[in-house]
Amino acid sequence: MNARPRNANRFADDRLWDDNGRQWSRSASNLTRAQVEAALADPAIRVGLHDDWGVPLRWVDRDQRVAVWRDEVAGDFADGGLRSRHARKQGRLPYVAGLWVRDGATLLVFESD
Repeated sequence: MNARPRNANRFADDRLWDDNGRQWSRSASNLTRAQVEAALADPAIRVGLHDDWGVPLRWVDRDQRVAVWRDEVAGDFADGGLRSRHARKQGRLPYVAGLWVRDGATLLVFESD
């Protein structure tokens, strides 16, 4: 029987566990729009979306990452983490973005709530 890792897709302070239970460390938080767009231009960076506490990260397919940014995140993005300039929208905080690293690999994760 294959058991799911206990910490799959969970955040704890500056740590994140992916689908396989591997731990990642936050390397940058509160990215600006320019930093997000630079990260999206790097095909080696995997993108995730976390828009509700308690719900696992949604991994974004490589060919959908710009569309997800443009259609789901950018319009409700707190540039540089400045959430205080944004009102809650539909019961949640605006998105912020951070980078996470593990063994030379990088994740770009959009978070809300």
